[in-house]
Amino acid sequence: MAIGVHAHLGGLNIIGMKRSGLERKEIHAVRRATRMLFDRTKPVKERVEDVRVEFADSAAVADLVAFITADAKRSSFTTPLLHGKHGQLEDHS
Repeated sequence: MAIGVHAHLGGLNIIGMKRSGLERKEIHAVRRATRMLFDRTKPVKERVEDVRVEFADSAAVADLVAFITADAKRSSFTTPLLHGKHGQLEDHS
């Protein structure tokens, strides 16, 4: 979910994931993978492989990684602004 004129990552659309029938286990995996991907200690491109390994059994995370890496030569990655408590991404559930 992106927010604002200069869009930033505000959190995951948990309600949408539930409505689409995504299992709770997959929702939690996507949440953890997203936090890992957008951790400010490394660029997203460097975190992608870590996420692939950590969540190898998650189809939803595989879809997320595929989306992020699709046509990577044209895409640029930035880390989101942090707006939640203690610098965490907000969870819009």
